[in-house]
Amino acid sequence: MSHKSIDYNFFVTKLPSGSQVFIKYADQTAVITELGATLRSYQVSGTPIIWEFAESEMPSHSQGQILAPWPNRLKDGSYTFDGKTMRVPINELDNHNAIHGIFRWQRFKIEDIAENSCRLSFDSLYTPGYPYHLSLTVEYILSETGLIVNTNVVNIGSKKLPFAIGFHPYFIADSELINMCKLTIPAKQRLVMDERQIPISSESIIDTDFDFSHANKSRYIEDINMDDCFFDLDLDSSSRWNVIFELSSGKKTALWGDKDFAYIMCYTGDGLGIDARRVLAIEPMTSPPNAFATGKNLIILEPSCSWNSSFGINPFFEN
Repeated sequence: MSHKSIDYNFFVTKLPSGSQVFIKYADQTAVITELGATLRSYQVSGTPIIWEFAESEMPSHSQGQILAPWPNRLKDGSYTFDGKTMRVPINELDNHNAIHGIFRWQRFKIEDIAENSCRLSFDSLYTPGYPYHLSLTVEYILSETGLIVNTNVVNIGSKKLPFAIGFHPYFIADSELINMCKLTIPAKQRLVMDERQIPISSESIIDTDFDFSHANKSRYIEDINMDDCFFDLDLDSSSRWNVIFELSSGKKTALWGDKDFAYIMCYTGDGLGIDARRVLAIEPMTSPPNAFATGKNLIILEPSCSWNSSFGINPFFEN
């Protein structure tokens, strides 16, 4: 009996997050993954600016992921749009929520790569719970001001659709704890959450424990525990807000977003199972948690209509 030879080169092990796109500008480098167009790494002179994950790993805590077509939590994974009730999978089991959308686990197409930039895209087809067709394009650019992330969405279907987006970078302390880092958030209000982290009301943060506003100039984070959504943001002359994360060494990083990113989620990472309180997630979002259910700040795109917005990270920030 003859045996057919096997070409073992056919059995190639792919990296968990797919192809890795490397871009560079001066002393800055970034790596973006094919899976979810995720920002896996961003470094300056070899020093990580964000919490990274290895190419052999997955983003187990949403590090660098794109949160779409909704960011944060959707209560019971249920919403009604255009008279139809939809249900999406529950993936936060303890609170019975659907969290951070579904696109972060999709394979994006690498459209273009240059030395200091890349562009990836994903076309959403009919999905149970999100039966809409849209094209999402994300462009990463390294420049003299740091990292710029441009997002463009087009409704390529025949009916209007709901959409929201967020991004999930964690900023990493230069010491054992983020407690000795300083933080400035240009917000006047925050959402009050129930026990499932679903908004039930809002309140002023001025002169409270959550006041990290400009008026309270660069407060130490100390031992405050945050999984909070801030809004009512102060914009600069370019219609952008700036969150400042200052290391214990005095080095500052600015996370900025344009006016469409009207909400900022801050999460101190308590209970992540890593070195305690070593990272701080600062998440620009176009809508608050549970927006698909409430309609708050949802982007409604008619067929053939588009939407675009930008945010970025400036690791060379100076007042």
